Amino acid sequence: MKFNIVFLGGIIAIISLFSSCSNMKSISDNKFIDKRLVGEWEGEESGQQIEGIIKKWKVIRDKNGNYDMQFTIIKGDGKSTTSHENGSWWIEDDKFKEQYEKSDIPEVYKYTVLNKNQIQFELLSSEMNFDSGNYIFIDNRVAKSNKDVKDGMSIQSAIKVKGISEEYEYVYSRCNGCKVVKQTLIHEGNKHYDVLTVQNFNETEVEYYFDISSFFGKNFSF
Repeated sequence: MKFNIVFLGGIIAIISLFSSCSNMKSISDNKFIDKRLVGEWEGEESGQQIEGIIKKWKVIRDKNGNYDMQFTIIKGDGKSTTSHENGSWWIEDDKFKEQYEKSDIPEVYKYTVLNKNQIQFELLSSEMNFDSGNYIFIDNRVAKSNKDVKDGMSIQSAIKVKGISEEYEYVYSRCNGCKVVKQTLIHEGNKHYDVLTVQNFNETEVEYYFDISSFFGKNFSF
């Protein structure tokens, strides 16, 4: 019986290991994307970073390792301000790392996937100062609406545009400091798409898809 229990424990450990590996997508020799963290999330904390301040956020982490985040800071008098940032995220040495585009040093977190809709983060290192010695918070997945999300990250979610300039405007609004390194034309049935390959500040390449069927083959201006 003892042997069977040990054997069963080994099987469970192996299954757990393979399950964990199946969630990881390699983006370099030692960097990975944990697919469980991809999507739109929201969270908040009170007084941990700055005493007396409530901080709320919404963040979109895409499958290519980029994030787009909006913060709302609520002061003790009830007044609030909003700010926006974007950058890169990845998993390295089993730790979650997030690097703001204007920073040279990533923040490092221990992360725990509580369930498919909740992730707990515990700060391990940061170049910023925190009033609390233990900075811990939970991200909650934002429920999807019934409408299809068009974020341009795949051909299925390609964004409809009326001109090339709209493509570049969208890319630069989502990815400050990025540069377009390639533009590709794709045809599928009677649909036509532009794919802009963009390189961000961390030299990671991301593709944005645009539906140009409305003006493809016609006289149009940039």
